[in-house]
Amino acid sequence: MTILTDLARAKIAFQQRTIHAILTENPMTDTPNPADFSVKEKPNEYRATFEIRGSVEVTLNANSEDHAARLAEEFADNLASGIKEVELDEVADIAVSYVRKTPPMYRVTQDGKKMQVSRLSPGHLPREPDERGF
Repeated sequence: MTILTDLARAKIAFQQRTIHAILTENPMTDTPNPADFSVKEKPNEYRATFEIRGSVEVTLNANSEDHAARLAEEFADNLASGIKEVELDEVADIAVSYVRKTPPMYRVTQDGKKMQVSRLSPGHLPREPDERGF
């Protein structure tokens, strides 16, 4: 009985050490070191976001004003979802929201897939660019 108890204690201690090693030494849980990665720099590139308020006038063919109102709502939904695009007829207001530096893109492999990311996360592995520079 004492031998089984000692064996059980040894097994539990081994499992605890293994779990500790996985949690503290596993590269899947550690934040990667940026210096280990190939990076695509964009030294002279910046992003600007603008807020624009304006108006668009369209002609709708409908059987009634209620039908035209439903078509207008559908048109607005399509604009919001990107299905339709229009040019503004009149701009009432335009403002710069912000300007910021375009972040560098790290070339990584994650779950066997090649990708570029602006922020490194646990599980990202370094890779070299392919023949297209991606």
